[in-house]
Amino acid sequence: MGRQNETVNVTTFTLPKAMNEQTFTLNVLNDKSYQLVSDGGFSARGQVGKVLEHDGVTMLVEAIHASPESQFTVSKFSTLGMINTLQNNLMVTETGKDTGVLSLTFTGEDREQIRQILDSITRNYLQQNVERKSEEAAKSLAFLAKQLPEVRNRLDVAENKLNAFRQDKDSVDLPLEAKAVLDSMVNIDAQLNELTFKEAEISKLFTKAHPAYRTLLEKRQALEDEKSKLNGRVTAMPKTQQEIVRLTRDVESGQQVYMQLLNKQQELKITEASTVGDVRIVDPAIAQPGVLKPKTALIILGSIILCLMLSVVGVLLRSLFNRGIESPLALEEHGISVYASIPLSEWQKARDNVQTIKGVKRYKQSQLLAVGNPTDLAIEAVRSLRTSLHFAMMQARNNVLMLTGVSHRLVKRLSAPTWRQSSARPTNACC
Repeated sequence: MGRQNETVNVTTFTLPKAMNEQTFTLNVLNDKSYQLVSDGGFSARGQVGKVLEHDGVTMLVEAIHASPESQFTVSKFSTLGMINTLQNNLMVTETGKDTGVLSLTFTGEDREQIRQILDSITRNYLQQNVERKSEEAAKSLAFLAKQLPEVRNRLDVAENKLNAFRQDKDSVDLPLEAKAVLDSMVNIDAQLNELTFKEAEISKLFTKAHPAYRTLLEKRQALEDEKSKLNGRVTAMPKTQQEIVRLTRDVESGQQVYMQLLNKQQELKITEASTVGDVRIVDPAIAQPGVLKPKTALIILGSIILCLMLSVVGVLLRSLFNRGIESPLALEEHGISVYASIPLSEWQKARDNVQTIKGVKRYKQSQLLAVGNPTDLAIEAVRSLRTSLHFAMMQARNNVLMLTGVSHRLVKRLSAPTWRQSSARPTNACC
């Protein structure tokens, strides 16, 4: 791989389909030459500024800014893949509302590369805008480029016929009347040709029902009528004069048409060259200093927020699927007798120690609640329970009593010692 800040500017790289999956490596020989190899056995040497063509592979290296023996991996990406990559990394936003000012942002790893990409995008957009504006002139120029040779050929044919007729008839002079008719006919043909150009322009803007278009058509019809009258006067002339008038008219009309087309071509070239687009590049691309992403602080904050949200969701799901009895009334609603409600002893809770030894939780129990604090509310509730059970067991078939609970510690708290101590007076020991 090339060292840091070393680059090779490759402007052209094409591969045959059979080599699309191969990996190519460019080995720098010096600042003017390189060697291109692949894992498929391809090997060729190239020069900077010259196209390398070998076995269907084409490469053009414009510049090498790397030390000898540096290596660069050259990859060929598909056009669609590159378009998708550019679209994913490019963001276009409008600066303000209805301002027409667009801001382009491109995200990438190489500052110089992303700057060049943005500059290329803006230049291409400006060029396309200008080309779209001058597209009409370009199409007209292309049409004239095809028509001019044909018009010139027809003019040459007409001139040859006129010269041949004059040579055949020696010298032929036209009388003043025939000369006037000829000049009028040539003038009318010139006006008709000019109207043809104007109609081509007006037809792009208006329909035939528009007053401007109708005026043009009326003028054309008037010229056609005048031309028909002149043709009638020519028909009344002798045949020799008719032929010389017809041939001379073809030559002069052809010359005028040819000159009109040349002038129109020059006008369109000037129009195309002077076309200005309606897009302006306000600022060139500038690479933002520093690292845009990843933002470590934002990632940490987002992780904390996500963990908190997951914790809350976990607690809610646990409470939803692990519902228990929260009130004695719920038991009574199901027909279960409740003899007593024993509250949690804060005195006992404060004296229970939990210690972790080698990853194992060990509980250290303090002395019995009935001994340490015989006046605790929990002990009073146990005494009340004992009394209630005494009367309840009078109707039982035997004297067997089973204690159950949600945990083994709860059962131990209400085991025989606590039960026995609770039956004693607070000031006396239990026998």
